[in-house]
Amino acid sequence: MVADEVRRVPYELLQVSYTLGARKNEVVRLVIWRAAMPGVFDALRLCNGWAWTYLVVAELVAANEGLGYRVLKFSRFLQTPKIFVYLVILGVIGLALDILFRTLNQRLFHWADTARR
Repeated sequence: MVADEVRRVPYELLQVSYTLGARKNEVVRLVIWRAAMPGVFDALRLCNGWAWTYLVVAELVAANEGLGYRVLKFSRFLQTPKIFVYLVILGVIGLALDILFRTLNQRLFHWADTARR
């Protein structure tokens, strides 16, 4: 995902920086890195969702504590209301993390192209 974001850096930015005398390490540090950061941060937001899902699945499979473990434990004893409570908790935590990442992305990279979001 990071490589894709680096590939999306407009070629014109690279041409202008080389024309103005920038060296290769300066182009990477000052042009490519800064132009790719909004997309990289958005990719982190997306990967956070996947990581949260894998964490819950791992707790379902092989854990002795955690929210996923408790969902599995309650499902064994057919305690459906408790299952829904924990599913709502998982959803709220995931939503809160997503909103946090989105808000940070908008505040840190307010200058970035909003059509990509």
